[in-house]
Amino acid sequence: MNYDEWSAEPLNLLSPALVGTVQAALDLGLVCGLHYYYGGGRGTDPCVFADIETYLEAAKSSRAGDKFNLWSVAYLAQRGQLLMHKQGVAITPNELDELGALVQSPWLEFIAVGRLPGEPPEVCWGDYDFFERIEAFAERFAATGEFAVMPLSDELWNKSLVYAKRPNERGEVPLTGAY
Repeated sequence: MNYDEWSAEPLNLLSPALVGTVQAALDLGLVCGLHYYYGGGRGTDPCVFADIETYLEAAKSSRAGDKFNLWSVAYLAQRGQLLMHKQGVAITPNELDELGALVQSPWLEFIAVGRLPGEPPEVCWGDYDFFERIEAFAERFAATGEFAVMPLSDELWNKSLVYAKRPNERGEVPLTGAY
């Protein structure tokens, strides 16, 4: 496989069309996802954005070829595609038990986001082995802020808000690559 093929054709993280898409989603709420590092050497990291400045900073500070797969929390909530979404309401023990049952599949990964008023959002990523992360986020954020859990299901992989790469200095992104 040739990892040296780059093109200006696909939309990139900094293209006006994608920046506009992200801004429109941020106007409704949080945007979260995964940051993949081009050329390997580092694992994937979860990310969350509450404003366009933070998104642009992350995109510009990433390396050429890095890829972002992002979703709008508000969009997924409107369509009932979150495992849980709480804003200013504490999570009950029954809800936490139900959520625990939903993430018990060994093949299901999740992204959990949380935000308190006036503070930057936080994100965690994991699978059923890391349910304690979801519990901690629920307890910390749901009652006075926002808390959401998104399943990384096959269905949602195909409904990304953004699936794009960081361009190089010529505005090109890699057509293939190891992530």
